[in-house]
Amino acid sequence: MKRHSVRLFGTRTALLIALLAAFTSGLFAQSVQMKANIPFDFYIGGKLLPAGAYSVMPLASQNGIQISNSSGTIAMLITTPAANSNPTRSRFLFHRYGTVYFLSELQWEGYRAGHALPQSKLEIEARNSSAPETAVLSATR
Repeated sequence: MKRHSVRLFGTRTALLIALLAAFTSGLFAQSVQMKANIPFDFYIGGKLLPAGAYSVMPLASQNGIQISNSSGTIAMLITTPAANSNPTRSRFLFHRYGTVYFLSELQWEGYRAGHALPQSKLEIEARNSSAPETAVLSATR
């Protein structure tokens, strides 16, 4: 009987810890989600995405992001930390080569570090042909 009580206590404790972890990570993700209406087609990695409304949130591990639109989750990417020189507003930063845009960095209001996205082979090829210009779009939270 005692062994059954210990096993039941362990199962309940594990369930409680799992529920707390899921609940608190969800609260964190909701508080730092940012949204923007992007008026041009752009690349994330090697994937071309259409203009439209997008939302971005950091993954619980804090070394990646999830990007979504009205169709659902588009991508989850591993990112590297990037200094946020203007933590007074949230924004999407793009590298532009002519009329081609690549999402390059995300910065959140109130945070000194943002997320830099890795450059795709396509962007590296574009960079070898010309220097990028930076396009900045303000985001909401």
